[in-house]
Amino acid sequence: MDMNSPKTCNVCGWINQDLNLSVREWTCKNGHKLDRDLNAAKVILKEGLKIISGGTLDNTDGDGVRSSNTQLSAKSEAHLSLANG
Repeated sequence: MDMNSPKTCNVCGWINQDLNLSVREWTCKNGHKLDRDLNAAKVILKEGLKIISGGTLDNTDGDGVRSSNTQLSAKSEAHLSLANG
């Protein structure tokens, strides 16, 4: 995973190479207003979802998967809504 998560816009993917650690809020070149920490968390979440879904953001909800114990599962749409803000 690229370690530019605080510098990468979670909406469009633009990387702000000039972003200093002291800057807590910033706007990407496409006008997306971002909180540095929240933005980084969303970038990391999107990357994690991409990894567990085999390289895409198309997740399944466990159809066809049997579990050895009964658990409530969260729909992937809930995770995507977190990733997309």
